[in-house]
This record gives sequence, structure tokens and C-alpha cells, in this order.
Amino acid sequence: MRSRICKSASAQRRHWGFCALKGVNRYERKPDFASKKYSRIIECFAKQRGISLDVALDFFYHSEVYQLIRDGVSDMHCMSDAYLAEELEQEYGQKE
Repeated sequence: MRSRICKSASAQRRHWGFCALKGVNRYERKPDFASKKYSRIIECFAKQRGISLDVALDFFYHSEVYQLIRDGVSDMHCMSDAYLAEELEQEYGQKE
């Protein structure tokens, strides 16, 4: 077990060293996770509604669903992309 931990720590140090060489101060997973999650939700929502990605993007960032995900309410970030796209679709239908 100890050797696995040491190997993991060694790999982590190498990754940080690589990031330092590239000029990255530190590796942040949460914003990267969030931006990828948002893009998948927006793409799914755009396909479901048959709207452009620009319209879907604008609606998403002004939606209640986005605010709930961003604020961490009810673990919305843990819900599937399809579920969140469906929630967006319902909100979109109510605002039309």
C-alpha cells in the first residue's frame, strides 16, 4: 500500500513540475470539471430543442438551472447531463 502511495505522490509531483514548466501556477480540477459539464449540458439542450449552440449557451447562463448548479444547491452538479438538459428544456418552455 505504501509503495502505491509513493508512486502516486511521485506522479503528482511530476505533473506539478510539468505545469510549472508550462507556466501554470497550480492544477485546478473543479473549474475544468464545471466547464466541461456545462458544455455537455448546453450541447444536449441545443440538440433536444433544435436551437443553435449560441442560443442555448445564452439561455443556459441566464437560467435558474445554471444558478443552482453553480451554487451547489441539491447537488445539481451530480445529476446527469441529460437530466439537467431536460430541466433546462422545461425552464425554456415556461419562458416561451
